[in-house]
Amino acid sequence: MNKRHRAQGKIRKNAKRGIDVNSTAFFVAHLREGALQQVKDLEKRLREETGEEIVLVAYKHDITAAGKEDKE
Repeated sequence: MNKRHRAQGKIRKNAKRGIDVNSTAFFVAHLREGALQQVKDLEKRLREETGEEIVLVAYKHDITAAGKEDKE
């Protein structure tokens, strides 16, 4: 399964959770060093607990951009 298919699966899963992905804009979040270190620490802890390679991705929700997309 390629990255595109995995992303589409995640979008469908989020849609089931009540998140309207068609009217919502998400962008990669720019984290400060402390927050980034917390994410890395959590990745490490999850990797140790599961034995799987875990990668966390931070997105920010941009309501303003979502509204603009709806109008286009």
